[in-house]
This record gives sequence, C-alpha cells and structure tokens, in this order.
Amino acid sequence: MASTPKSPSAATTRSTSDGEPALRLPHERDESSDSQTSEPREVMRQAKEDIDSGKQETGRGEVTDAVYERQKQPASPAAKKSPPGGRR
Repeated sequence: MASTPKSPSAATTRSTSDGEPALRLPHERDESSDSQTSEPREVMRQAKEDIDSGKQETGRGEVTDAVYERQKQPASPAAKKSPPGGRR
C-alpha cells in the first residue's frame, strides 16, 4: 500500500511561534491529519493475515471477564457464615 506524498500545506496541523514552526504537544501530534499517514505496523498486518487464514482467537479476555463479573456479585447469605474458629 503506497502512500502519496502530501504537499506541505495539505491539511497539516501546525502551530507557529513568532513565524517559526513550533513543536507540537502530544495530543496535537496524535490528532493531526498528517500523523495518520504511516503504513500499518507489522503486528497488525500479521493479525489480518491470521484472521484471513482462519486462525482462531486464543485470548482469554472473555473468560477472564466472566470470572470477574461473577466475583463482583454479592455473596449469598450461606457464603457469609463465619469460617470454623469464628475468624473472618
């Protein structure tokens, strides 16, 4: 995927200080139109190839989320009993 070079005046977000280009803040670099012109990273290219070839997701996010949600539920009255020895 080849990108076409943009002219210096083509939709760039630049601030100036006394007529000189000023350094941009992090959010200005992230949100500027000229920061979105890079090629896809190798890891993203590999992820697309994996999905296209039929490989399945092996992440544990869904299982971990379900366990977390179960643990957030209020405990039943039977589970709130004191353990043997009277300590909590």
